[in-house]
Amino acid sequence: MFHHDRKKVEKHTKNNECEIRESETCGCINCSAIFKPEEVTSWQDAVDAAEHPEHHIDRTGICPHCGDAFVIGDKSGYKVTSAFLDAMRMR
Repeated sequence: MFHHDRKKVEKHTKNNECEIRESETCGCINCSAIFKPEEVTSWQDAVDAAEHPEHHIDRTGICPHCGDAFVIGDKSGYKVTSAFLDAMRMR
């Protein structure tokens, strides 16, 4: 059973371009698909980037399977498995 704090996990699904690109495995909390980081080809620009161009803010990865912005990479420190993704989605 997973006892991860969903809010802490979800922080890794936003402004996560660098983290995704540095991961070996990624997954989507919405659809539970598991994939390689190279499969993430769509990115959502950070809202704050336009307001604060002096700060580096990563874009948010979009799932190549369902199109949702709930992608997480293993570089986050979480092991991306089907069980983990299912547990996070059910919360």
